[in-house]
Amino acid sequence: MRYGLKIADMRCRPPYKAFMNEGYPFCLFDKESTLRKGNFQSGCPDLSRTIDSRSMEDFIQEMDTAGVDLAVAPYRAAWGDPVNNRPPTDNGELVELMDAYPDRILGVPGISPVYHSPDEIEAQINKYVINGPLRGVAVEPAIDKPNWLLNDKRAMVIYDICARHGIPVLITFRSVSSEQLAALEEISTLYRGRVNFVMCHGGGPKTLEVIDLAFWNGNIYISPDGTMPNSPAGMLLARAANYMLRDRILFGSAFPRCTLQFAVDYWMRCGIREEVLPDILYGNAARLFGLEM
Repeated sequence: MRYGLKIADMRCRPPYKAFMNEGYPFCLFDKESTLRKGNFQSGCPDLSRTIDSRSMEDFIQEMDTAGVDLAVAPYRAAWGDPVNNRPPTDNGELVELMDAYPDRILGVPGISPVYHSPDEIEAQINKYVINGPLRGVAVEPAIDKPNWLLNDKRAMVIYDICARHGIPVLITFRSVSSEQLAALEEISTLYRGRVNFVMCHGGGPKTLEVIDLAFWNGNIYISPDGTMPNSPAGMLLARAANYMLRDRILFGSAFPRCTLQFAVDYWMRCGIREEVLPDILYGNAARLFGLEM
């Protein structure tokens, strides 16, 4: 908690098992990659000490120092991409992580229509979300190999299950094409009132179009994690958070791409109105995941 405000970080990658995957294109805990992709771009002056220690205790301490109450930790199915000679991602590791740090970590399983068959998709969601402690489903159409569009028929089994059980879908949504934006509009309309879709990374470079689409579709949320600080897109999103999307913009750091302290400090002083901050920092995520307010 910071200044009396609860904070849920919508995109954290703790130093635990598959989050530690090395090598292109992930490199989450690689110093050079973090400087190039994260700190340098955001203006964050420091690297997280957890990059060196790779210690969960240090990560939790960083959460405490920054005032982050809950870290939402989505797994990535592409970590198990056989092209990269990696074993399949085990979403059960997130259950272990939540058990080890109760009330501090919220795990989101990585599901893919490329790497998982329809039966595997149903089994994973049933085991880990419907009958387990994980919340939501994380999909990455631009990370999976080959890439896929959000209106791909293979993905409909994911959305259909989520629609039946009120499960939100987190979509890694950056370097967005016009074709992918049209696919988002199609599925958000098709599943309106049944599935909430979260645009992780904020939808750049088509930020304005994503904001407009979210305004007209009440089941689209925007989590501009990692792209908010010191960016033109961040200025647009701060204005949207103040008024038209107060109920559907979510705080996120993309840790370790910048430190938790830097991310929280930036969001608190980026121009979002004081009376709106409780929603942006925690309330919207709590409603999305069905957490206690």
